[in-house]
Amino acid sequence: MAGTLKPLCIAGFLVLGLGLLLHLVGLATPEWAVLKAMSDRTEGLFVACFRDQPCLNLSPVPANIKAVRAMVILGLILGAVGGASALMHLVCIFTSRETKAVVPLVVIGTCLAAFIFIIIGIIVYAADYYDPLKESVDLGYSFALCVVGGILLASGGALFFLGDRKD
Repeated sequence: MAGTLKPLCIAGFLVLGLGLLLHLVGLATPEWAVLKAMSDRTEGLFVACFRDQPCLNLSPVPANIKAVRAMVILGLILGAVGGASALMHLVCIFTSRETKAVVPLVVIGTCLAAFIFIIIGIIVYAADYYDPLKESVDLGYSFALCVVGGILLASGGALFFLGDRKD
């Protein structure tokens, strides 16, 4: 199945990569929640920060935050597998080597699974953690980056899959 690089495949790979990057930044930064009363106090999934002081690890970690961590990390891992599969497929096509027809299915499958895990984590965070505190807490940019990253992962996987279809 050696062939030519298709623009839709390349666009899908780039969108997928951007989604993976945004999700990674959202996961790693400590701005999932911002206290309304003290806007210099933020909380991520792993640390809580004050503007002029070093960040502190969250301890003890509530069960719902552990669940959110698990879901978004699984989403990150699956997104990375999808991105690596897409890259391998593009490199094989570029170097005129044989590649399996199942690789685009692996890419879309892992990207959609990543999206589902990320969305589950986001829903658990919003419903189980944020909702009881919404009077005193705003959602931060890290939360938004994970939402956008998950959507871009799914979109990139779909574009890649559609771009690899035979005409």
